[in-house]
Parts: sequence; structure tokens; C-alpha cells
Amino acid sequence: MLFILPLLEVREVFRLSDAFISPTETPSLELIVTVFNVAKGHNADLLLRCTPLSDYSVFISLINDGVDNGLALGAAIDSAIHYCIKNDIMRVYLQEKSAEVKRMLITEWDDDVYREVIREEAIEEEKIATARRMKEYGDPINKIADITGLPLEEIADL
Repeated sequence: MLFILPLLEVREVFRLSDAFISPTETPSLELIVTVFNVAKGHNADLLLRCTPLSDYSVFISLINDGVDNGLALGAAIDSAIHYCIKNDIMRVYLQEKSAEVKRMLITEWDDDVYREVIREEAIEEEKIATARRMKEYGDPINKIADITGLPLEEIADL
């Protein structure tokens, strides 16, 4: 499903600090966001009060229905764009930005992949920090490479 949190029933509160690599009891900066599920069948009162949100919900629902009925993602997006323009749902926006919308929707966000990339970057940064400390202590480059797994050339450049 596109842009819909599968486990989110009605709404959920997210904290920026939950994404910190090193959690802390009292973060210096905290952002708290309430996320509302606007998928079909959720938060109908909110959707009645906000036409753009309701239109977006219909648009995403059409895409999901198309995929569920066997269309490839690109074809489902094209079909939903065509339907919405024809039925005056986000018409002006979709007429002007349909290529950008399609490109954005095809490039789905994968939170698990993002977290893995962040974790790998943190590990790499720690390896570099360790290599720098070992160099400062005068450890041989071969030993540093063996312990950190970093290439000799990278260690030499530190």
C-alpha cells in the first residue's frame, strides 16, 4: 500500500527522538507529530472537513485498488490520475504535475531500508573514528585495517 501505515488504525503519535541512533531520556530537541490514517474507512469525519485530504485518500485508494486488481504500479497510477482528472479530484494539480506525482509514487519510501542505511553509516563512522584513534596511538596501518575492516588506502588518508 502506498503512503498508508498498515498498522495505523486511526491515529498515532510519533516522536523524533524515537529515530535517534543513541536514545536519550531528555532529548535537546523533540518533535511530536500526530499522524492520522486517511485510508478508505478511517477518519471519515476528518476527510469530510478537508477536501484536499479526502481527494488524496481517494487517489491513493484508486492506486491501491488498481494494484490489487492486477495492474502494474505504473499503470495503476496512470489509471488513477486519469480517473481523478476526469472526476475533478485534484484535477488542477494532477494536470500540471502528473509526471512528478507518478515519479514520486513509484519511488516508494521504505522505512526498514532507511533504518538499515542509517545503521550502516553509523557503523562506518565508528570504524573511521576507531581507526583515527588507533593511528594517534601509533598502531600500524595493517593492524588498523585488520581490526576495523577499512581499506589500507582509506586509513592512510585519515
